[in-house]
Amino acid sequence: MRRIFLQFIFGFTMLALLNASGVASAAVTPPPSSEPTTVQECKQGGWKNFGELFKNQGDCVSFVVTGGRNLPSGPALH
Repeated sequence: MRRIFLQFIFGFTMLALLNASGVASAAVTPPPSSEPTTVQECKQGGWKNFGELFKNQGDCVSFVVTGGRNLPSGPALH
């Protein structure tokens, strides 16, 4: 799970760098996401569907609301 998360972050970092350099972003395809993209995916125990990435629902919601800037703090990342 940690590897997938790091690939996800790396993909979006590369996308941001390419956009900053003026290269068309359509040429870059981010890796498939195994992280939540909506707050609804975190609710009613949904945060548990992402393995040990999140320690609780609030951690998951915070990740989604900040667009991934607030990194998960679950045991998978320690």
